[in-house]
Amino acid sequence: MATTIATSIISLAVLLTAFILHRKLRPRTTLPLPPGPKGLPLLGNINDLPPPGTLECHHWLTHKDLYGPLSSLSVLGQPFIIINDASLALELLRDRALIYSGRPEFTFAGSMIGWEHVLGMQQPHARFKQYRKNIAKVASSAATLKVFDGVQEEESVRFLGRVLRGPEALFEHIKMEAGAVILRVTYGYTPREEKDPLVDMAGTTMVDFADVMIPGKYLVDVLPACEFAWLGGCGAASGEFVKRQMREKSHKTSYLSEAIKDIGLDPQMEFASMYIAGADTTVASLMTFFLAMMLNPTIQKHAQAELDALTSRTRLPTSADKDSLPYITAILKETHRWHPVAPMSLPHATTQEDVVRGYRIPKGAVVMANT
Repeated sequence: MATTIATSIISLAVLLTAFILHRKLRPRTTLPLPPGPKGLPLLGNINDLPPPGTLECHHWLTHKDLYGPLSSLSVLGQPFIIINDASLALELLRDRALIYSGRPEFTFAGSMIGWEHVLGMQQPHARFKQYRKNIAKVASSAATLKVFDGVQEEESVRFLGRVLRGPEALFEHIKMEAGAVILRVTYGYTPREEKDPLVDMAGTTMVDFADVMIPGKYLVDVLPACEFAWLGGCGAASGEFVKRQMREKSHKTSYLSEAIKDIGLDPQMEFASMYIAGADTTVASLMTFFLAMMLNPTIQKHAQAELDALTSRTRLPTSADKDSLPYITAILKETHRWHPVAPMSLPHATTQEDVVRGYRIPKGAVVMANT
């Protein structure tokens, strides 16, 4: 016990010494960092991170009023850059992508939990390019995606049936529908009609993933030396399901089956990325749509009239009807504008130092766009 305490004290002393030397020896520059709150000695702005229970986007939006569209803070020497302007976010993340396409090192979510190979955590190197190339081969155009239209239409019918049987559980039905579509498209797995364990497990995983990807929430992400052994490895079940079906010639067309067949690779973390990116955002979009219709009954009435005129109330609409439903298409676009499903995307990191509007952006800074 005494040895463990002594080791911990020595480790902490070494870390603090390294931190102080880094601050003292780093080259000075005439350009300041973007404005931000004054921090504590050594700890920096650790008290200025979003408190528990507060939405990140709402917390960082207060920085816009206090410091303008570009602000900064530092936690244990790790600089954070906050962008609160859509045009500035596009300028940096799109127009200067070579500088801002890096990703922070999420030690907790990566090596400790096992998400280090997920597409959204890749640095802009060979693996990232290979992931994107693989996905593009089977999901890059309307023609390649059209094969999955039937999946969405079938799951829409199942969703409507569940809503009719239990309208009070709308949120659960939406989660089930979104999870079912993504699981079928990605894995070729058709969930049970009601409660499905894989949908539930995937939903829990998405919540956990969103939590561990919050910058600065876990000390080990700022001080990687705090890493300890972790029990990971629960992501192989769905991949094995697809491989088994392919061996037995009973598989259904899915992203994973096409990738294994056409690419000859096992892109396990690529399809995990597709599920994480697809199901959660779909749930948020559908919930926002239902909320918008409840708050705007007149618009709902006009949308229903457009739908009735097209189908004569004799059938359900299909993907082929999209161009014939301009009013409903406009509603969906406005819904996304009204309540974006991801006002803060995954954080980026700078691959080299940059200058923005007279401010210095250090290499390795965590960049968060709040748009």
